[in-house]
Amino acid sequence: MGFTYRKSKNIGGGTRLNVGKKSVGLSAGTKGARISVNSRGRTGVSLGIPGTNFRYRKVITTKKKGTGFLAAIVNLTWWLCVASVWLCCMILLYCWKLFKILCIYAWKGATFLFNKAAGLFRKAQEE
Repeated sequence: MGFTYRKSKNIGGGTRLNVGKKSVGLSAGTKGARISVNSRGRTGVSLGIPGTNFRYRKVITTKKKGTGFLAAIVNLTWWLCVASVWLCCMILLYCWKLFKILCIYAWKGATFLFNKAAGLFRKAQEE
């Protein structure tokens, strides 16, 4: 295994300047979705679920052979599918958090009403 070097500097607006042993690049995006371009002609996309260690990385283009029109169409279709799955996961994660919060408040409300009804029932029994 050889020596490596990588340094990343935030330059504002969700953009980073990345310096490595073999290239210099820029990446932009937010937590969970980032696109990057470097000086060697490599473009990549990274999709992840924030708060977890799940991340998917894919190199979209390089300066290699076979990057014609048909390959670009196939690549675009592939990335639309990946982005759709990522978006569905993000929506499900948000809905799950919202569902948990709603369940907690519904449980607290139900126990509050139950305790009030039990108190009224006890008062009626005493009278």
